[in-house]
Amino acid sequence: MGDSEPVSSNASQLLKTLVPRAAGFLGSHLVDFLLDAGHVVIGLDSFQTGSPRHLEHLENHPRFELINWNVQNELPDPPEVDQIYHLACPASPIQYQKDHVSTLATCRDKAPRRPRGARIYDE
Repeated sequence: MGDSEPVSSNASQLLKTLVPRAAGFLGSHLVDFLLDAGHVVIGLDSFQTGSPRHLEHLENHPRFELINWNVQNELPDPPEVDQIYHLACPASPIQYQKDHVSTLATCRDKAPRRPRGARIYDE
């Protein structure tokens, strides 16, 4: 096999991941999981339904960045990422009834743009 070393079947690949709605219940736990796995995580949240308190413990984490941003607006300088976990669609019936048009736009029309080669996971 030449000079290359064989890749272990249980070696994990470290990925740069974008998590819209990172400050929500599911998003904050996903962020913790990804960081525990060694990944770099960029969280987006407008705090419409999530809370910054869910991410306070990560304030000085070297592999975490939180951007206060509504995904209905296009990011001026979108980050290069390997995968996106799109959780930015408010799933609460109460939130949906408050602003159903905005909720639908977030879920369908305004999903973060998929970087070439990135995998997207959504609710």
